[in-house]
Amino acid sequence: LAIILLVAAFLRFQHLDGPIGGYHAMNEAYYITVAHNFNHVSFLRPTGFKSEQDIKIRALYVYTVYAAFKVFGESPATARAVSAFSGLAAVLIIFAIAFVYGGPRAGIAAAALLAVSPIHVTLSRNAQPDAMCSALSLLCILLYIISERKPEDAKQVVLAGLVWGAAVFTKNFALLLLP
Repeated sequence: LAIILLVAAFLRFQHLDGPIGGYHAMNEAYYITVAHNFNHVSFLRPTGFKSEQDIKIRALYVYTVYAAFKVFGESPATARAVSAFSGLAAVLIIFAIAFVYGGPRAGIAAAALLAVSPIHVTLSRNAQPDAMCSALSLLCILLYIISERKPEDAKQVVLAGLVWGAAVFTKNFALLLLP
């Protein structure tokens, strides 16, 4: 697992300081701009280009990027690192889910596949909410699985619900977990 996490980290964290361009460059620029704009607008009014308020944005990702900007400085690399950490967390969480269902070999296989999955690596390197949403969604699933194994302890299912809410607050795609 340690080797898989090292490979996953290498694929996700190398050259995060590159210019904005390429795959979904407009999205990256937009999310970075919204996070930057919290310097002079309310957290309740995510604001994009031309100071236009975006009432459709799911803001947990940009709130996290803004917090990272305050700690590490404003740059595309900082915004991308939020995604890279989320992507790395997803690899660890998918290991745990597969481990619960199929044991250590299943966990290693699942983690290895996600660690090198081209689309997951790409999205984990972009300043956009997809990697965070997938990590939170997987964490929700893991917590729900744990709650099924201990039905007398309602804390895990409540926690799973809170994490699911955070995932939805990151990207609407997480609504698909409900069914």
